[in-house]
Amino acid sequence: MVHSDITEANRLKTLQEYNILNTEAEAQFDSITRLISYICKTPIAFISFMEEDRQWIKSETGLNMKETSRSSAFCNYTIQNDTLLEISDLTKDNRFSDNPFVTNNPHFRFYAGSPITTAGGYHIGTLCVMDYEPRYLSDQEKDALKILSNEVMSHLEVRKKNVELQQMLNQARQFQDLFNNSNEIHCITDSEGKIEFINTSVQLLIGYSVDEMLGKTIWDFSVPGERERVMPEVFRAISLGKTHFQVETRVITKGGPIRWFEWSDVIMNGRWLVNGRDITTRKEAELKIQNLSIAVEKSPAGVVIRNAKNEVSWMNEAAEKIIGYKVEE
Repeated sequence: MVHSDITEANRLKTLQEYNILNTEAEAQFDSITRLISYICKTPIAFISFMEEDRQWIKSETGLNMKETSRSSAFCNYTIQNDTLLEISDLTKDNRFSDNPFVTNNPHFRFYAGSPITTAGGYHIGTLCVMDYEPRYLSDQEKDALKILSNEVMSHLEVRKKNVELQQMLNQARQFQDLFNNSNEIHCITDSEGKIEFINTSVQLLIGYSVDEMLGKTIWDFSVPGERERVMPEVFRAISLGKTHFQVETRVITKGGPIRWFEWSDVIMNGRWLVNGRDITTRKEAELKIQNLSIAVEKSPAGVVIRNAKNEVSWMNEAAEKIIGYKVEE
């Protein structure tokens, strides 16, 4: 692996994506450190991840450390190569002979580490074994170290996917909570209009439970004739390539009263995404205004409405007869 500032920046970014730093002990990683220590017959084994200035140790046996500076970490050399690094006697290697962990307690003498490598080729950490005496690993022990470092990477991938899945589940739960606490009806229907999914707000709005609605259509709960009244225009719009619609229908609630609903519909992937809100109060107000308008229009008394500029904007028939002018005049 060729080292460069860009490569190192990408390596650090990749490491962060695994969300492994500063996490609690996990059995799958602890099992690997114990196993490699047993296989290699070393008193020390650990899994570490290399940050910009720190080596953080995820799992260890016999080390009793959680972190070191990167400058004093043997593993800093391991992550700069694609192969296993073995130092049989640290005191005889110029890179490590003056390392404080060699010259002072605990006086390490042997180190072997295999990089933990992502699918993209970034060495984000190492699986290592150490000893207080100079020594060599056998070919079988080296193979085990490489195999188990790959196993660490496999666990990281599974762990990452599990974390991402949990995040998605949490988001789904948050969405469902928001969805079900809405004061509107939200549902998904198939191409025939049969309800496949609907939020629990439907029970508060029209009295029927989710189970009572599933598999039915909105028309099963509408005033007879509503489908024939509104759908021809929707079908004409579909034939013109439109996918968004808005209609108003009357719904018979479970208790019997009829409520007006405004439906905003979207066709997507062969299904209908439907949002319905109760507009009964608005429709009642519109009806009152309509009735009042008719009453004023037919009133024998003259009624004149002026705008903010004191200009006549409307008058009824009686006013026109009294004044002798049409409103247009």
